[in-house]
This record gives sequence, structure tokens and C-alpha cells, in this order.
Amino acid sequence: MAGNSEPYLIVGLGNPGRQYETTRHNIGFLLVDQLVTRWSVSGLAARSKFGGEVGTVDRAGRKLVLLKPGSYMNLSGGPVSQVAHFYQVKPPQVVVVCDDVNLPFGMLRIRAKGGAGGHKGLTSIQQMLGSDAYVRIRVGVGGGDAGRDLSGHVLGNFPPAESKQLPKIFERCALALETMLDRNVEIAMSQYNGSALESDK
Repeated sequence: MAGNSEPYLIVGLGNPGRQYETTRHNIGFLLVDQLVTRWSVSGLAARSKFGGEVGTVDRAGRKLVLLKPGSYMNLSGGPVSQVAHFYQVKPPQVVVVCDDVNLPFGMLRIRAKGGAGGHKGLTSIQQMLGSDAYVRIRVGVGGGDAGRDLSGHVLGNFPPAESKQLPKIFERCALALETMLDRNVEIAMSQYNGSALESDK
């Protein structure tokens, strides 16, 4: 990703509404909120024509667009495709951050393309973009036991012990994003795929 000035779209997935603000399913929203501060974004503004909250910032000569879709998770593709089209962001420069119940809490898995893996938000994005060649950062929230109804888990709040670990997870995600932007996705994968909590073991 380094060596050019193409715009990039950083998408955090979640559900709108105060009742979902601190749930596991909203870890993408929570990360975008952290990036707004970290990258000195002037703020996110609700944009009805995009169907979400959007903010922009120039970093190292490159425009970054941050998006929190205003639709529910399984309809995320609409706002993502609208924003990508408006800012002329190509699929390989779209980065989506979402929760993953099949990964242990705090584990990151970065991929440059691939299937949705059953995640309804990613499925919607791939359908609307017409491509699976976008970067996704899956953040483990645990709970993926076979045969278990996971709706209560992903729509539940982080318990206090996990909430205390979120800053480490957000820091690792931010470093992975910055490595992608400054170098490339392959280096980010090699350096940051793994647990954000390894130092605690």
C-alpha cells in the first residue's frame, strides 16, 4: 500500500443505537472511535446520503476515509459501497474491521481477500462491492462453540476483565493499519496476526 496516494476507506462494523454501543458486535465501531482520536480526525459526521458516520483525514499525503455504517450489520454493504464510490476507493484499498466469534478474545486475523466466513456484515459488503479483494481485520471475541446460539454473546457487553484489555487490542489494530498504509498488507499480516494479549501469557 505504500508508495501511492490513493484514498483508503477504513470501515468499522457494528449496529447503530445506544443499546449496542459497548457490545462485542460493535468492536469495529469502537476501534474507529479510537482512530478518530489517534489520527486527529476532526470528527465523524452523520451523512444521510452515505447512510453512516463519515470522517476524513490526510495522513502522509494520503486521504483516509473512516466510516461507521448507519445500517444494521447485515446491511453494511450499502453504506460501504456508497462511500467507496463517492471517494473513488477501489476494493483493495477498503479495510473492514469486524468481530469474529471463531477467534479467541484478543486474536487478530488480517487477510487481503477471501470469503465472508459466515459474517453477515462481510457478506453484505462483498455483495455490494462485487469483490472479495478487500482487506479485513477480524478481531476475536470468543464464544464460537459448535451448536451454540451466538446472538446473545455478540450482542452482549464485554465483561469488566475483557473491557480492561480493549486498549491493547485497539493499539494492535491501529499499528496493523498503520503498517498496511506505510508499508503493505503482507508485512502487517506477518507482524500482527496473532493475539494482542500475548504479553499477558
